Amino acid sequence: MKYLLTTIVIFLLSSSVKINGCTSFASYGTRPIYGMNFDYPQTSLTLTIETEGITDYFRIRFDGNLDVVGVNDKGIFTNAQMQYPHQIGVSNPGPLDIFFSELFIISLTSFNGAGYIREFLTESQRLLRQYPQITLHEMIAGPQQAFVAESGDTVNHVTDMENNMLVMSNFPLYKFAGQPYTSVTGVGAARYKTLYEYVRDNNDSFSILKGFEGLSRCRQSGGFATRFSIVCDPDSNNIYISFRNDFNKIWRISLDEKIIETWSGFDFYYSRGIGETGISSEELIEMTSVSGEDLSAPEKFTLQQNYPNPFNPETRISYSIGKTAAIDISIFNMAGEKIITLFNGHRNPGHYHELWNGRDERGYEVSSGIYFCRLRSVKKTITKKMTLLR
Repeated sequence: MKYLLTTIVIFLLSSSVKINGCTSFASYGTRPIYGMNFDYPQTSLTLTIETEGITDYFRIRFDGNLDVVGVNDKGIFTNAQMQYPHQIGVSNPGPLDIFFSELFIISLTSFNGAGYIREFLTESQRLLRQYPQITLHEMIAGPQQAFVAESGDTVNHVTDMENNMLVMSNFPLYKFAGQPYTSVTGVGAARYKTLYEYVRDNNDSFSILKGFEGLSRCRQSGGFATRFSIVCDPDSNNIYISFRNDFNKIWRISLDEKIIETWSGFDFYYSRGIGETGISSEELIEMTSVSGEDLSAPEKFTLQQNYPNPFNPETRISYSIGKTAAIDISIFNMAGEKIITLFNGHRNPGHYHELWNGRDERGYEVSSGIYFCRLRSVKKTITKKMTLLR
């Protein structure tokens, strides 16, 4: 199996090796939440839930058999990202050496926590090895800790989280361990800094929706666009995913129920089982009325119902602007008093969203009850009712 994967990777990359990147995070400010953007040329993705012994795990593969990201029912998250600059790989590793593809699988199937995986990489004689024409590194996160694993000539490099968070892009992270985040350089440094700042500033109130907000700020477009964004909640064994830069439509995958269902931003409900045969990303995308590639040109001025609703402590408010306009989106109470303005200014045509955390302009929590979200332009006003339950 090891050599089959090596052959596949070499075949894919030998004709054209281009710079592509992904960005990942792990946040532990309130509870563990992990996430990742997968940036790559247009490709088919396969989503499966598989079982190894007593462990169920979710994985995403692309181009048939190449793993991108996985999470198991013990709360372990692992992903494989490109690392630049390229390292010299090996075709025939030593008897104790291990490729990143093997690390990916055993992280999901052979350990009960990230700490055990870290010990395996630092105290055993198993050296991580690169393929001849591809260089990878992995973020591995568990309910208590996260780290990035990178290969070295004589030792494995392990970079631990700091300040209850960890971010990974495409440069070798170990080279900047212990340094200010502003000092990082290399491929993906700008995306790293953007996501680092967002997670740091929101770590004490982090959530699934904030995970997607952070990922939306470092997404990519063009030939190596963000093909999917994933946020994982290990406490509930739920995984959330959006496709093709469409952060307004989010699916939920339940490891416990082994299903995938529409979760946020859809005008319909759909649910189906997901097992070892899996489901393709194209099948899911075809169910949406507008693909992520077309989201830049909405025809109407619309305000969607907030999600979740009822909510606690925060909710996501999505809206569309058909023509460039000055808009205001604000929250009001039952007495008609303004609680907070979420946005006031000009918007170009496009799809947008705001998060409301149940606080007023001064940062104080508001009480449970009925509130109204109002989207207003010069020509039109739309209002939606929301329910906050403390």
